Amino acid sequence: MKARTFLPMLMIAWIALSQTVISGEPFTINFTTLGNCYICKIRIETKVNQLSGVISSEWDYITKVTTVTYDTEVTDAFQVMQTIADTGHDTEWYEAPDSMYALLIGSCCEYERTINYTNVQIGYLSLMGIWVYPLGTAENLNKPSFYLFPTVGDGMIHLQKGGDSPSGQVTVEVFSMAGKLVWTGLRNPDYGETINLTTIPGGQYIVTIHSGNSIVSRHRIVLI
Repeated sequence: MKARTFLPMLMIAWIALSQTVISGEPFTINFTTLGNCYICKIRIETKVNQLSGVISSEWDYITKVTTVTYDTEVTDAFQVMQTIADTGHDTEWYEAPDSMYALLIGSCCEYERTINYTNVQIGYLSLMGIWVYPLGTAENLNKPSFYLFPTVGDGMIHLQKGGDSPSGQVTVEVFSMAGKLVWTGLRNPDYGETINLTTIPGGQYIVTIHSGNSIVSRHRIVLI
């Protein structure tokens, strides 16, 4: 009797698991990942496929491009690229730690580190042409101008001026990790302001604050 009931229960468990794997909107990204050989391919794809929310991944060792499809409610591009970088492979947004890259030196996996990270903008994928804020917008991020808190919360975000922030109205824009503008509004933080993002689905976002034609503050937030 136990043998007869085990298989149906196993099938039910598998069905339930498969339904929870893709709970959000599948999204596919393409990004540069440095490596040399088939061993690199195995290392990169194995690590990414272990990440919760990843549906599929493929690294092409000829083009040096990784393609990953993932569940947007479970993970995001930041986590995917950081996971790969942590294995020793430089990605478009994240540089591999020197300690991990050193493990590849002297093997067929040793690659030339050609990415200039001083030119990398968080939220931009050059292969896809995706920016989390408009291309050509100037940035002036040398000093903290504005503060957002909490950066992890239910969507009620408070905007506070820093010591060197300009006075008057500023434009606040919220972008998804796919580069889509999901919220914008004018705020005057001279006396403190609250931004209500409770209608936006949970996930990770980039918030930019504009004064005139310049971005004077940029923040990464997580809505839960």
